[in-house]
Amino acid sequence: MSEKSIHIDGVGNILFRHSYSARRLNISIRPFVGVRVSVPLGMSYINAVRFVKERKLWIVQHLNKIHEFEKLQTQFDENSSYCTKHHKLHLRTADRINISVRISRGEINVVYPMTCPRKRDPIVKLGSKEKKIWAK
Repeated sequence: MSEKSIHIDGVGNILFRHSYSARRLNISIRPFVGVRVSVPLGMSYINAVRFVKERKLWIVQHLNKIHEFEKLQTQFDENSSYCTKHHKLHLRTADRINISVRISRGEINVVYPMTCPRKRDPIVKLGSKEKKIWAK
């Protein structure tokens, strides 16, 4: 689907995305992601921006709450130092697609891609028999 990032004064950049499943405008605010607006196919971005400007106060109030929440979260990067009782964590980026984790000699080595893919694939695809077993 098409998407646009539009800057709105007092709020910042907002991602507007046309969606097949959207029946009405939906504003979502997520930690470390920001503000995203799902726009129904029949609606223009101009009307969506007008709607967001009307709800600007609500968005700012919730962005403040989200920023406070983000401050409380621990984030690791290559410069972070983290030790457990028996292991030390080492993080490293590499030009690859997948994540690699190795534990040996008191070290946890994590190698991860420089950029994360936007769409996640399911880890396990269950057939109908497996779904029945897990549903019990």
